[in-house]
Amino acid sequence: MGRQDYGAGSTYVGGVIDIEALRDHRARAQWDNWMKDLRTELYQLLYERPIYPKNLYLNRPPMKHKEYRDKVIRRQIRLMHDRGIWKKPER
Repeated sequence: MGRQDYGAGSTYVGGVIDIEALRDHRARAQWDNWMKDLRTELYQLLYERPIYPKNLYLNRPPMKHKEYRDKVIRRQIRLMHDRGIWKKPER
């Protein structure tokens, strides 16, 4: 297991994963095997069409916070409202 306290930069954690032990746990665990209980079909309609723009930084450096909010986040929220995924607030 790894732990990373919040920081301003990117990070990663490396380690060995025992695939056989993971498979065994998934096959035998009763209470802490939550992956089998996920209702992923509920998200199928949500993700049929993209929301997050692909290749956002393919030909440019990452955006600053304000530009990202204006060009990406606002568009995503508008898409969620337009598609009926989210309901706009009354006020």
